[in-house]
Amino acid sequence: MSFDEIASREMENICRYESKLSQIDFLSESKKDTVNRINKIRVKGSLDFLYKMREYVKVLEQTLVHFSSFIIGDYVIESEVMKKWYNGIFVKEPLFVRLDKIGDRIADMYEEEKKIVFTLVERNKIKGSIRKMAATNNVLILYKKFIERIKCEYSELENDSIDENFLLYEDVFPVILLNLMLNHKRKKQFGKIKHIIVDEMQDYTMVQY
Repeated sequence: MSFDEIASREMENICRYESKLSQIDFLSESKKDTVNRINKIRVKGSLDFLYKMREYVKVLEQTLVHFSSFIIGDYVIESEVMKKWYNGIFVKEPLFVRLDKIGDRIADMYEEEKKIVFTLVERNKIKGSIRKMAATNNVLILYKKFIERIKCEYSELENDSIDENFLLYEDVFPVILLNLMLNHKRKKQFGKIKHIIVDEMQDYTMVQY
């Protein structure tokens, strides 16, 4: 599998993006902005950038969600109960997976108490309501905030602007990674993989690794 195939799959429901070939074409031309863009690419492919993103996700886990009481008919789940689940039994899950698991737990408890069975649509509606307790679940908005957050540490990013409708290639894999760190669900089909062989490793960034 190539990284272009990974990008095509992971970016399908996020936004359009520049191809690797288009990026190469731009960088091969002697344009005024070429050097500036090369410097941005170096920053966004660096190990330090990766560490900063990990730190950012930890901050989001503690600041993005504002729990409030959840009510279905006469059934109430207090915010403190959800906070306890979020920081307790579900703490090892990515941020938005935690919220989905809280929604499922509420649905399970309601079903048991009321002796009913939710449809998939009804269950997803509950999970959607819990997700709305996050300030946003838009990964592009969160990535944009991340870039704004670290601009003061990198002069190369001073004039960087993230277009939420079309990403430059150097932003594609940081966005994919951020999305995985916030939304990743473990997939059973990968459970038996024992080895990964990466060809032409020198061509890839730390974020891609």
